[in-house]
Amino acid sequence: MNKETLKALLGMRLSQELRTFRDEELGLDKDEILGDCFKINMFIVIYEILIESMNQMTKGTISELLDRQGNIISQIYESWLEENGDDYERIKQFVEKEVA
Repeated sequence: MNKETLKALLGMRLSQELRTFRDEELGLDKDEILGDCFKINMFIVIYEILIESMNQMTKGTISELLDRQGNIISQIYESWLEENGDDYERIKQFVEKEVA
């Protein structure tokens, strides 16, 4: 397959992953949705970054993403959390510094 076809397939897969996540979130009660605000935002940001980055990705990178089992966005989100946490402490320190 050529790169354009692979990009189209990846775009469709990512869109479906985001729709599935949205539908799952909409099935929750309002308190659970509010509790997931950070996760919801991050899923959207990761999706947007991936979509915007596709033109710079190599054909091999796109193929590797398509070959992944499971939800690409969720995997990236989980990896990001393991590395960065929810950034609350960094934001807290920044705010405290700004108001000091």
